[in-house]
Amino acid sequence: MKTILATLLTLASDGPEIPLCAPHGELVATIGKLYGEKLAGFGRDSDGNMVEVYVGENTWSALVVNGDQACFASVGFDWQVIPLPPNL
Repeated sequence: MKTILATLLTLASDGPEIPLCAPHGELVATIGKLYGEKLAGFGRDSDGNMVEVYVGENTWSALVVNGDQACFASVGFDWQVIPLPPNL
C-alpha cells in the first residue's frame, strides 16, 4: 500500500516525491501549493486519530494526524460533493 501511495503522490505531483509522513503543517502547505487542496472535513478514526480530508478542483487527500505529525492515508481524483439530507 505504501509503495502504491508513494507512486501516486510522485505521479500526481509531476515533480519531486512528496513524503508519506511529515510535520502536519508541511503536508498541508504542500498539497495546498501543488493541488490547491483545502480542508473539506475531519473526524476521528476508531483509534482516536484525527482524519482530515482535503479537496482541490479535481483531487483529494486524506491525512491521519497524530500530534504534530501527519501521514497520507489515501489520495485520489474525481472528488464528488454530495449534499447531506436535511435531517442530518
